[in-house]
Amino acid sequence: MTTKPGDRSPLKSGNGAALDIRSHVAEVQDWGERRRMVEAIGVLIVAALSAMLALQGWKSRAVNFDLITAINSAQELIDTGRLPDRGVVTSLGSFTPPGAVWFALPGVLVFRDPRLFEYAGSVALFLGTLFGTFLLTRRYLGSRCALLAVALYAFSEPGLLAASSLWQRYPIHTFYVWMVYWATRWVDDDNPYFLGLSVLTWALGMYVFLEIAPAIFAIPVVWLLSQSSVRIAPLAAAVVVAALAWFPYLRFETSRNFVDVRSQVLWVALWPADYKQSWCDPGVAPAGWLGDDESANKAIDRETRESASTQPPSKVRLIVEELLLANFRTSRLPGIPAAAILLLEVAGTWVLFMARGTPLASRGNTDGVTRVVIGLAIASMLGALIFNEALAARYLSPDATLGASTVQAIRLLQAALLAAGLVFVCHRRVIAGAVIRVHQWMSSRATKTWPLAVSLVVPWLILLFLSETDRRFLWLWPMQVIALAAVAIHVPRRIGASRFVPLASLALVAIVATNSVTLSRLRSWARDGWAGREAIEVQLVDRLAGLANADNDGRPSIGYEIDIWQFMAVTNAVDPAYRVGADLDLLLKYRHGIVNLDRCAEGFSKEDTYRIVQVEGREGIDAVGRNRIRAARDSRFHLTDQIGPYQVFQRH
Repeated sequence: MTTKPGDRSPLKSGNGAALDIRSHVAEVQDWGERRRMVEAIGVLIVAALSAMLALQGWKSRAVNFDLITAINSAQELIDTGRLPDRGVVTSLGSFTPPGAVWFALPGVLVFRDPRLFEYAGSVALFLGTLFGTFLLTRRYLGSRCALLAVALYAFSEPGLLAASSLWQRYPIHTFYVWMVYWATRWVDDDNPYFLGLSVLTWALGMYVFLEIAPAIFAIPVVWLLSQSSVRIAPLAAAVVVAALAWFPYLRFETSRNFVDVRSQVLWVALWPADYKQSWCDPGVAPAGWLGDDESANKAIDRETRESASTQPPSKVRLIVEELLLANFRTSRLPGIPAAAILLLEVAGTWVLFMARGTPLASRGNTDGVTRVVIGLAIASMLGALIFNEALAARYLSPDATLGASTVQAIRLLQAALLAAGLVFVCHRRVIAGAVIRVHQWMSSRATKTWPLAVSLVVPWLILLFLSETDRRFLWLWPMQVIALAAVAIHVPRRIGASRFVPLASLALVAIVATNSVTLSRLRSWARDGWAGREAIEVQLVDRLAGLANADNDGRPSIGYEIDIWQFMAVTNAVDPAYRVGADLDLLLKYRHGIVNLDRCAEGFSKEDTYRIVQVEGREGIDAVGRNRIRAARDSRFHLTDQIGPYQVFQRH
């Protein structure tokens, strides 16, 4: 009969004792294998349930407008073999790397319905995030905490959205988790090849979205505290593989003088002075778009004068209200104020720093750390000399000029770097001794879990003082759920209340799972079934295809006068793939093989055969930020049909 590892029988003497020991070892191994299998099945069950919930109602959703570029590039790769060299256009007007194209490719290959194109990649990445979170948490906090962390992520709002979307901020969840996993293995095993894997994972995540850049700053902090081995060969291999992956985008950026990379790193907008020049009829642009219209400028000036008496919020208040607390919005943990969520995260991070267990190996030595401090001093002072106003204006500014505030910021940065370099040089041995003492203290008290805390705290602090919106914190969520799970599992044990661990875990999962996405999907499931009702947009393009086929017109000209976001038309000046109605054209192309001849950014032209006019708002869609470009009324167009809020006109 199989027993648990703790069930031992008295050892026999001689050969009997040896056989009994071997039998017990086999039983332990068998129990461990069964336990790992049960845990894997548990993760798969959670993944399956959350994925079904995330994909619920797929028929009722149209194609994400931001996915148009990725789908077209994936199809071009299939048809011609041309490697994608650019991604979507950011809110700054710059091209991202095309990493998302590779995750859209499987869906384009497998499915015929464009509404399913992103799900193959998004679900695969979602599973990667779940298993990465499980392995990372189980290794350092135990199986119970790992399963809780997986459940928290799987049923949270960001997790459910990540399972059903290739929007750039969601795929980098996977790369962040695995980067941290390889970094912790580097510390545990003192194996520099894991460092190479960590750096490579980060570089590939950057190829999806550069917003993950601050994660790399955790690596030097981890090294300073652990003194783990570093070798050139693994890092060089990581750089070579990353360079091969990045080559198409770097070649594209070479032709643009790397203006897109600089824009995203420094958050500098690249919008052209007059976006309307790419339109077929610039005169139809609504007044006030991007503030380039004279009347709009007057209105902005009037609003500025009227609000001049209102004191703007201080930097401290901005950080606290808009970034520090906004990063823990109640939509992620509904029912709990943001401040309470922040306190839970702080408590969880403290658990990661202070948990006891296997001590660190003491690898620090004063001479080696002193050399590192001197290297930092030299790098700091060289940075102060290199990063000056002239070079910044020439290589970082699109128009080779810098504002007064930017010049002042550069001078302050130079002064800070020079001061830091001088402090490092003058007090190098004191600083080295302090680093060694911290390492020794952590060796005697801390476990392997402290790299988890460093990997969360370091990028979070960088974003806190550099970011202007809480959306840039979104990719930290997988590590945040680990901290929350640590609170629910380890804090009750610390205070002698272990019997409340299951209750705390269930309560936390229940709070996370009752978010707006989960509730809306459950209601839709009960009302319309798992797949949901056919989207209005799909019904619309099917009707258009029927009209075009009836007229034997395989390449009709279709115009759209519909509610849009400004970027759909404005971005046409940067990338012609962006235009009003491009998402509807994509449905028409992939469902019926019909290509719209109208390529105007504003969505319509005088040569249109059909015209789609939206006559009312869409149910459940927020009207804030949506706009309308209005076409001149033409008596040649006659109403043919109405599908939901859309009227279909045909020219006679």
